[in-house]
Amino acid sequence: MYDKHHYIFAAYTETATEMTLAQCISFWLLFNYLVPLDLAVMLETNQIFYSGFIVMDAKMAHVNK
Repeated sequence: MYDKHHYIFAAYTETATEMTLAQCISFWLLFNYLVPLDLAVMLETNQIFYSGFIVMDAKMAHVNK
């Protein structure tokens, strides 16, 4: 039954250190794009949110004399 599913009962010849290193590298490769994407989204959201406060603040208006 499990002969077709080699990923379940694979006969690993790798050591625990090699498996851990491979898993860390694959995690980094798969999820590396999430942090910059999240950072860009948060910067744009903050810019929109705080621009409303700047527009409503009368003390920040510059009056030419």
